[in-house]
Amino acid sequence: MDHLIIKYLSKEISLEERHQLSKWLEEDELNSRVLEKYKLYWEMSQKDFSGPRSEVLDRIEQEINREDIRESSVKSSSVFLPNLLKYAAVLALIFAVTFLLNQFETEDQVQPSISYLEKVSPAGQKLSTVLPDGTTVKLNSGSKVIYPSQFMGDKREVILFGEAYFDVKRDEGKPFVIQTADMSVHVLGTSFSVRAFSDGSDQFVAVRSGLVRVVNSSNSDSIQLSKNLMTRLSAKNEFTDAKGFDENTIFGWMDQKLVFSDHTSREVFVAIEKWFGVEIQNQELVKSGKTYTAIFENPTLNEVMGSLSHMYQFNYEIDQKTIAIVR
Repeated sequence: MDHLIIKYLSKEISLEERHQLSKWLEEDELNSRVLEKYKLYWEMSQKDFSGPRSEVLDRIEQEINREDIRESSVKSSSVFLPNLLKYAAVLALIFAVTFLLNQFETEDQVQPSISYLEKVSPAGQKLSTVLPDGTTVKLNSGSKVIYPSQFMGDKREVILFGEAYFDVKRDEGKPFVIQTADMSVHVLGTSFSVRAFSDGSDQFVAVRSGLVRVVNSSNSDSIQLSKNLMTRLSAKNEFTDAKGFDENTIFGWMDQKLVFSDHTSREVFVAIEKWFGVEIQNQELVKSGKTYTAIFENPTLNEVMGSLSHMYQFNYEIDQKTIAIVR
């Protein structure tokens, strides 16, 4: 955890790493005291004090040892003291610290303002939420969004796993950025859908209104999309040219429409598993090269599987959340 703390203090920490740090702070209130120690020594490194380096180092070590004695019974912080001492000793070569340590020991402990929220839409469910800036997010099944309790700095940044529709509140002074594993989407105020599952399925960004810029995380290539245009991330990790799209295919899930448009059987099975929160076994028995096109409104599991079994000529058995394909 100490490497995340150092990245946090040096402002090099990513949003996902901040979320990990936030969870660690919530595990034990004593963890926040460990972080405050790091913050203290880091702040001291920014000061320009004079004095022999050996004397400064002695002061640092004496104060740390004093803290260690007071907290020797606290296991949560003791595991971090060796690293703490190491970083403090390095910083001690350029600053003096006595008055700052005294200040730390007398002031009430302040919880660092690192708070991140996580909204999850499990398989078989959909979820809507409103972010602190008024942006609306609709999560499709099997998706997750991570965001801060309050947007700070010069941008609004969130992390997306899966698929979501964003209706972004416009703020020209603070752009909205969505980070996924393979790309980032930059907007001011617009509505669009992002699909970025990590299961190898199709990844895309489709714009319903406004203007967005999509950046490839691996090579920094980018593409700009306006209203009614979309791009996909190809198997070669390249953006396809911007082109139009079918509204139902991209946004139908928000209206409880399960839409297939020339989908392979594998793509269909993945979509069904996410939509209904089920597991489909023996998919390898379906080897047809035919693609599948259909639109279901508020479908039942039996309705969809019945249509598929007719198309691909197989039988199936449903046992609660498990579907077994049989010949």
